[in-house]
Amino acid sequence: MPFPRPNSVVIFTISFWLLTPIAHADFQAGADAYKRGDYLTALQEWRPLANQLDADAQFLLGKLYAEGKGVPQNEKEAVRWWRISATQRHVHAQYSLGHAYAIGQGVPLDIVQAHMWLSLATAQGQQEALEERDEIATTMTATQIAEAQRLAQEWDPKTSKIFDYTLELKKNNTLIYLQGGLEFGVSDEVSQLLVNYSDVTGIILDSQGGRIHEGRKLADLISSYRLNTYSLLGCYSACATAFIAGKNRFLGPQANLAFHQYSDGPGLNSPQSDVRMKKEEEQDRKFYQQQGVSAEFLEKLFNTPFNDLWYPPVKELLMAGVVHGLVNPSDLFPYEYEDLRTSDFFNELLNIPIYQTIKKYDPSTFKEISDSAIEQIQNGASPIELREVFTNYIKAISNKLLPYTSNEALINFAKNMVSTLKNFVNKDPILCMKLLLRKQYGEVPSESYSKKDLENINEVMTRVIIDAYEKDNPQVDTNKATIVMRKVRLKIEDEYKALKTEELQNSADYKRFCNVRIKFYELILSEGDDAGGNALRYAFSPK
Repeated sequence: MPFPRPNSVVIFTISFWLLTPIAHADFQAGADAYKRGDYLTALQEWRPLANQLDADAQFLLGKLYAEGKGVPQNEKEAVRWWRISATQRHVHAQYSLGHAYAIGQGVPLDIVQAHMWLSLATAQGQQEALEERDEIATTMTATQIAEAQRLAQEWDPKTSKIFDYTLELKKNNTLIYLQGGLEFGVSDEVSQLLVNYSDVTGIILDSQGGRIHEGRKLADLISSYRLNTYSLLGCYSACATAFIAGKNRFLGPQANLAFHQYSDGPGLNSPQSDVRMKKEEEQDRKFYQQQGVSAEFLEKLFNTPFNDLWYPPVKELLMAGVVHGLVNPSDLFPYEYEDLRTSDFFNELLNIPIYQTIKKYDPSTFKEISDSAIEQIQNGASPIELREVFTNYIKAISNKLLPYTSNEALINFAKNMVSTLKNFVNKDPILCMKLLLRKQYGEVPSESYSKKDLENINEVMTRVIIDAYEKDNPQVDTNKATIVMRKVRLKIEDEYKALKTEELQNSADYKRFCNVRIKFYELILSEGDDAGGNALRYAFSPK
């Protein structure tokens, strides 16, 4: 049976390492600068972290905009950052957002939204939020309070963007970039942009979904104006209906399309609404067919329950005619880096332990990495594309050194792999699929890794490199390794054969797939350090 090659997984684990060093920043340095009144430095330290979805940095960046410190005061921008942070359950951001709605600061006054966000902060123990919420409640009707309570109870960070969206023009006003939920009114704003800017040829759709009606209206606009459609971060549910309307359709390296059954929302289904939703699904199924999507794909389109998502592999999307090609963000518009200096980049790279080690033991490769990354930056490559540069080099180093490093380093590598996979399965199984099958499911978003994750991976891979160069490590004992691999095969073969990626259609399927991969490593590790290390060395060796 063709086992998953571990060295095909190596690079997926470390593709997040960098995030371009240009985006490297120090949270504590920003906090220290803020305390001494150096708000511009605080802004410079926190903004890159906020862009990487650090919830603390996002909250504090919003605070700088609200107070006009280091930047011109901008209440709308403050609310924007608080909202992004709040969707990551940042309690102070939730309180600040609730307060903003309560007084109409940066957003229209909305006591229902205020009550909802203050309730979410209260649930995390924020006393000021409790007091303000109860005070607001004295001015609300029973119906308003019930609605706010319902919103708070049903709030889910995965779908919270439905409350907000942004639209901006890119590439000399030839591309519209939509981010956020498909809320009522978004299609009207897109329509106005198309009227005002006649050179628009495409629209980027990065959305968790939203109103079916808005998805359809966007699809009509996209069809009428014969726009190309793109997604760089993902386009789910109702967003996919808009995406499929594109004349030509493209996905970025981190993006997925995702589908599920339609619903009026949690707790709102009834026999009557179920019938109506089936009619909605059938209407969209016919539209997909008109757009050239294969009959086989259409049969699976709405099989996944409304509270789950099906992420078809990229290969399946291409073969089914859902997507016509892949695209890098810089192909659409160049990414701009402020005040780039080669010496700064080189020094930032050396601040990262794994690259210090590469420079020491393989200086020519280190120079190649640095030169290639700088060239990419100068050409406007996005952070996602820069990670690809680092990924390819680390993959080559890993494939070269893993068979020759110490048993201890191999065991630690496998243990870290198991820990990372389990963490992703618990967070969201699709992250695990991205880690294991990057070409089929896209890149793992960098924000999915904690600071501790980064430290552990750096430590593990640094040890792999050092031990490969410094220690006299054993050769593979092929006979002993074959015995171990045969035992592993017998224990997981049936499970592995039953899991074909084109047949995976929901979170439970993704979880089972990942658990088989986890079991593969755990069974090898259970053989002990010597036998397990030898089996891993065999598995990582070129065949």
